[in-house]
Amino acid sequence: MRKMCILIVSSKEAVLKYLSDFFEQKYTVLAITDGATALQMVQGMEIALIISDGHLKEMNGYEFCKMLKSDPDHSCIPLILLGSPKQLQDKVMALEYGADVYMEKPVSMLCLDAQVTSLLTNRARLRAYFEQQRFLKIKHEEPFDTRKTFQERVEELIERHISNPSLSVKLLAEKMHMSRPLFYRKAKLLCRQTPYKMIDTARLRRAASLISEGKHKLSDISIAVGFNSPAQFSKNFKRQFGIAPSSYA
Repeated sequence: MRKMCILIVSSKEAVLKYLSDFFEQKYTVLAITDGATALQMVQGMEIALIISDGHLKEMNGYEFCKMLKSDPDHSCIPLILLGSPKQLQDKVMALEYGADVYMEKPVSMLCLDAQVTSLLTNRARLRAYFEQQRFLKIKHEEPFDTRKTFQERVEELIERHISNPSLSVKLLAEKMHMSRPLFYRKAKLLCRQTPYKMIDTARLRRAASLISEGKHKLSDISIAVGFNSPAQFSKNFKRQFGIAPSSYA
C-alpha cells in the first residue's frame, strides 16, 4: 500500500532531519527549507498533510499558511503550524490564516504524532461520509440515479450544461443543493481535482471528439463546448493536448 506523503517545512536542518526521521517509517516525507519552494511543491504533488515551522527564511510560516489556505486548489490540505511558546498573537494569527492546528515549541513528538494521525483520520472519515451520502433529487431536471457516485453525478451535470458558457462551480453547487465551499471541498476530496479542472477537461474532451468527427467548424465547436472566446478555446486546448485544435486529428 502506497504511503501518504507529508510535507515538512523548516529553515533549520536539524529540525527537518529530526521530524523526517520520526515520520518516515509511516509516511513518505518531503523536507523543504523555505515556504516559497513548499508552495511550488504542492502544485505538482499529492500532499496529505503539511507541518510547518512558524519562523522560516524569506516567507515565514504564517505567510506560507495564508497563501496555502487562500489557494482553492490546496486549501483543503491539513496544516500544522509550529510556533513560539506563550505568543498568543502568533497563535491567533495562525488560526486566522487557516492553520488546522497550532502547536507551541518545543513540541512533544507524542502529541504531534497524535495530531497528524487525527487530522488524516478525520479527513479519511470525511471522504467516506461524502461517498456514502445521498443527495436530494434535483428539481426541474431528470433526477440522478442515486446509485451513482458523487463524481459520476458531477460529470453528468457538466455534460448536461457543457455548452453553457456560464457553467461554473457556483452553478454546479446549486444543482447539487450544496453550498459552494462545501461542494468545492467535496469535489477536491473525492474527485482528486478541482471543479474548475473537471469543467475544463470535459469541455476539451468533447471538443476533441467533435474535431475527430471532421463535420464541424472550429468556431462552432468552440461555442458548442461553452467557450465564448475562440482564442481562449485554442489556448486551453493546446495546454491540454499539446497541439492546436486546427492540428488535432
